[in-house]
Amino acid sequence: MHIYVDESGLFIPALNAEAWCVVAAFMLPENDVRKLKLIITRLKVKSGKTYRDEIKLREVNEEDYFKFLSELNRLNGSLYCTASNMAETTQDELSTYKLKQAEHIIMFINNLTNEEVRNKTIILSNE
Repeated sequence: MHIYVDESGLFIPALNAEAWCVVAAFMLPENDVRKLKLIITRLKVKSGKTYRDEIKLREVNEEDYFKFLSELNRLNGSLYCTASNMAETTQDELSTYKLKQAEHIIMFINNLTNEEVRNKTIILSNE
């Protein structure tokens, strides 16, 4: 299983009523990874990029974007996302959320099977 995560926006309180922050994760079985790479490469090349370049939505024309989504839909993937309007979020709410997330990570730190990730997480938790 492969999981691709991307985010957009600044995760800080904002005055702009349209200050959305989004985190999306696309999960895909191993046997579809090669197909995904071909689909992404085709989109990048159509948008004047190389396969190594990062591409932004504003660089893709609408027709190519919808074709890309249609091709993704044929894969055995799942998309999960969450969005927050940062104009409706206070600094106190963000601080509380960060502390709760850190507490949960520390609570389950011994469940991390990758020793390097576990050690780095312990180092971060002490900062």
